[in-house]
Amino acid sequence: MNILLLSGRIFFVLFYVLVLLLNSADLYSVGKTYNYITSANGYSAIVFDDVQKRTKMFFPHIYRNIDKNIEVRNLLYDTYFGLAYNNKSFWLPEKEEFYDYKGYLDKTGIIYLHGKTNEIETDEYLFSPMTLNGSGMIMLTRVRALTDIGELSVFSIHNFHLGFENDNVSFRKERIYYDKSGIYIEGSGSAPYITGYKPLIDGTIHSANPVNPYNVVKSGGKLTDVEDTGITDDAVCGFEKDYKSLRAGEEVWFGVLVLYEEGQDAGKIIKTAGDFTGGKRVQDYLNDEIRFWEDYFGRLKKEKREIIANDNMLSRAVVLLKMAQVRESNTEISKPNGQILASLPPGMWNITWIRDMMYSLYALIEIGAREEALGGIRFILNADVGYYRNYVGTDYQFSVCRYYGNGMEESDSNEDGPNIEFDGAGLFLIALAKYISDFGTDDIKDYAGKIFSGFADVLVYLIDEEGLVRADSSIWERHLNGKEKHFTYTQITALSGLCGAIYIAERLNLTEKSKEYRRAYETLRKNIFGKLVHKENFFVSSLEEYKSYSGYLDAAVIEAVNFGIVLPDDIIAGKTLNVMKNLRTSGGGYKRNDDGDWYDRQEWVFIDLRIADAMKRVGYDEEALNLVERIRIYTETNNYQFPELITEDGTSVAGSIPMIGFGAAAYILAAFESGYSYCGPDSTDAGFDSTDIISDEEKISDETSSEKITDSVSSGDAGEESGDTSSVSPVSSSCSCSFLE
Repeated sequence: MNILLLSGRIFFVLFYVLVLLLNSADLYSVGKTYNYITSANGYSAIVFDDVQKRTKMFFPHIYRNIDKNIEVRNLLYDTYFGLAYNNKSFWLPEKEEFYDYKGYLDKTGIIYLHGKTNEIETDEYLFSPMTLNGSGMIMLTRVRALTDIGELSVFSIHNFHLGFENDNVSFRKERIYYDKSGIYIEGSGSAPYITGYKPLIDGTIHSANPVNPYNVVKSGGKLTDVEDTGITDDAVCGFEKDYKSLRAGEEVWFGVLVLYEEGQDAGKIIKTAGDFTGGKRVQDYLNDEIRFWEDYFGRLKKEKREIIANDNMLSRAVVLLKMAQVRESNTEISKPNGQILASLPPGMWNITWIRDMMYSLYALIEIGAREEALGGIRFILNADVGYYRNYVGTDYQFSVCRYYGNGMEESDSNEDGPNIEFDGAGLFLIALAKYISDFGTDDIKDYAGKIFSGFADVLVYLIDEEGLVRADSSIWERHLNGKEKHFTYTQITALSGLCGAIYIAERLNLTEKSKEYRRAYETLRKNIFGKLVHKENFFVSSLEEYKSYSGYLDAAVIEAVNFGIVLPDDIIAGKTLNVMKNLRTSGGGYKRNDDGDWYDRQEWVFIDLRIADAMKRVGYDEEALNLVERIRIYTETNNYQFPELITEDGTSVAGSIPMIGFGAAAYILAAFESGYSYCGPDSTDAGFDSTDIISDEEKISDETSSEKITDSVSSGDAGEESGDTSSVSPVSSSCSCSFLE
């Protein structure tokens, strides 16, 4: 088997010095428009608001819906710390000009705040702990005296809304009571869950309604113990720890563990708190969390780890990707484990789309996160699917759109019906082949039957009378009712997926299966190049749009270059990349297509990064680096949270934030020059290569750059024959499959 690889050099190296010398502010006038920072542990997520300077959201699951009936909602109004010393008493978020830094602790999912007055400084650490196998948060603070100060008191306040009425979270009829184990338990008769609040240091005062901690600290008073609020509206609790006078340079620690438990069994939450906190100092929780992240980065591929360690944006992308993978255990009726969300809360796309998840898997495999990649693969193979068989026409194992948190397939519907997308089958086979090429077949050989029957065989079945995969809703989710088309993106993913299936079958010594998929591959490849390539040698958006000769530009077709459907030096690769300039926004990035609605017209971060990946493959290194740098600036400016969109004028970020597959993972993929699949003709065969049937005058010269892009097409361009594909010749029947090693 021939293995076709790119050079393996790291993309950022080429022009790194040049970019460092550029003044980013001069390149892009970017203002901060997003004010949230997310920390998640695969179970739950917290969201810090850097304008209100407090944690404002707690989601007990990181996904949006447990099932079709239960939505996961934010249960937190707010929580934060306060101080009292030298006759001063205040809540930290309300102290003017107190915080001088709000962001992440390097290479972790820990939100870090630094605050300072003339007398004291604080370091705060807020996170959903990876060291906890459950839903919860930890809030820690270290208070250091800058001068000698009198008696110091540190406070915390916790205002969760646990009631549930009129299908919304409510603060009605809550109750908080203190358990002798040293933990407050809060619940509501109208909601099937409870929370617990445990100070991480002994000797604290525990206070709650009717003694409102907020008002007490504001008035300069001291908290008093309250054992039970009784049933009340808007129950709030807090803690106080009093310390002796501190000399300049001395410091103290304080912290609180917050836990969440499905159901109302207080014994479970008390046991979890006891098991998690036994024998630890306050600072140990921080050190344990830092060690977790050090261990995680230490498991990555050595050559990638060293580069990631020296690039703050790459390390941030790696952390976000890890935080977005569900760690909840599977049960007989629920299989959430291993799925990777399209976005983390508060982004509205905190749902697992199979497409977004596959890009996350590619990134995990690229950096060497084997355990996480295998978890994702197993989630797909064990998911509860098949609910849209009437649309697919046969049994299948991939989702036609996305999943509920419990692992059950779902598809959003509107007046035009559900989204039925076939690209998930091919995308999964690509991921699986990449995994096998890096880690071998041992982890997946027991799934061989399901891999072939649920994915590869389905792609073969779906090839229709056009010789293409049947019309679907595809990447931009156009639904049905006549809006489904033979989208080129779906064809590209299917072709590359069949290449992956050939590779997998060969690795498993299943020769007949390999031959079957090779025949389907040849048929599909022939018709992709015969029907979906414009006469000027670039891929169009779909068969139907090309035939009507209107609106046939779609940036998603750039994956033909990134997935190895055409080689980087092929004229179709260069022409497809060049025509993308017609999708540039006024702000400077790329929109996804030329269809024209608001969502279409915005700049898509995912598209920017995939075009950058294609640019570096074709040889436009400087242009690619500048495009990646553009995304870095927008993301870094907005709390290192990858946006879904940048407004078409380039002034602000928009959409669902932070994005994972279409954000953090795409950034990782753009950073490294990985190999790709290729199942075209043998290099020794005189078979298909599109440059063989293009005249010398039409070939792209070695010096081609983005500066030489020509106006070869624009949306709705006239004067060409509809769907003319005369410049493309049939594909050779000889085919050799290779895959990334």
